[in-house]
Amino acid sequence: MSARSSTPAPDPLPHHRLTGPEYPNACACPSGTPTVQPVLGLVFLAALLALGLRWRPAPVSRLLLAVGGIGLVLLLGWGAYWFVADGSLFPEFSELGWI
Repeated sequence: MSARSSTPAPDPLPHHRLTGPEYPNACACPSGTPTVQPVLGLVFLAALLALGLRWRPAPVSRLLLAVGGIGLVLLLGWGAYWFVADGSLFPEFSELGWI
């Protein structure tokens, strides 16, 4: 007869259990504080737009202008919408209840 341990196996992803009212400080950033991802996205899209303007005669410049320009407008529009609607810049999807 083999003896079984009564202790459960350790959770491989313990951070997934740190949610809910029993862990009020589980989020690394307070509500309304933008994380680094939107800022990096804005920098990256602005760089694409700048490269598209710099390499203007090259055929790839159209792609860079389209991706950088449209993406920058959409990301800035997202931040402006939520700033006007809720007073927070770039809320996370979990804060909006989408995930």
